[in-house]
Amino acid sequence: MRIPSITLHASLAGATASPDSTIVSITSDTGDVDVRQLPGMMRNAGHAPDPEVTSFLDTAEITTLEYVHSQVVQTPPHTIGSEALCSFVTSASSKLSLQSECAEDASGDIFELDGDLDVNDPDA
Repeated sequence: MRIPSITLHASLAGATASPDSTIVSITSDTGDVDVRQLPGMMRNAGHAPDPEVTSFLDTAEITTLEYVHSQVVQTPPHTIGSEALCSFVTSASSKLSLQSECAEDASGDIFELDGDLDVNDPDA
């Protein structure tokens, strides 16, 4: 059964369009660290976490990508933004002896679905 083209276009656009997100990867000697754990870890280590970032992380939409050891944090304009989140992650990681990488997600272009191959890869 083939899915109608218009439905597929809409779902692909919705799934790939995330103009305001931040990619975060935090690891310790024992494995991956969830970005939501950083404020508590900082308090436990005697450091005061940024209250604005802590509040943001309590309600943020976060997708964990286990196989690439990363998380995608939605940081739309009305929130703290990628720069503030990455600054917090870098500072907390340094204080807690963690390794981290953090950057604004550079969203790729959304291409139309190739009717013959049923993929949205322009090079296919």
